[in-house]
Amino acid sequence: EQDENVIMEPIVFEDGFLATKAEELETVIAKEARLSVVSLKSNAVIERRSGRLVENDNASRVDLIRTCYTIPTNRLAEPGDKVLYVQVKDPKGIIMGANQTVTVDGEQITYSKISRFYYENKPLDVCENVKNTRGDFLEGKYTVNVFNGNELLSTTEFVLD
Repeated sequence: EQDENVIMEPIVFEDGFLATKAEELETVIAKEARLSVVSLKSNAVIERRSGRLVENDNASRVDLIRTCYTIPTNRLAEPGDKVLYVQVKDPKGIIMGANQTVTVDGEQITYSKISRFYYENKPLDVCENVKNTRGDFLEGKYTVNVFNGNELLSTTEFVLD
């Protein structure tokens, strides 16, 4: 039971408290507005003459590394043209494909393929094919990374026999 005679006093904050809280909130929103990647899957494929891709784990028969992932819904992210970097490393740690380097926020990233797409704040499936520009595929473990700028979003591995 509330007493009607109680007078609520205004809350007084120290100087800068609200500004600090606003900055903290902006940081959280900026972090949450970044794109993320789910369901990252990479595998080796043979490219048929028809253009059809067939999964295969035999290193001597493989033509491409196919990497697919989903960008989930993010209502805080700005819609528009986006760029992610796909990096495929062979068993010796050599980066396959384009093997180009970009500098993002002072850090260098060497990528195999650039994923360019238009994001509309809806789930989006993206697939990229990476060729081996150095000759035959090697037997062993391959590592695939997806970066947003210099931030590693997801990683996966697969093995070729």
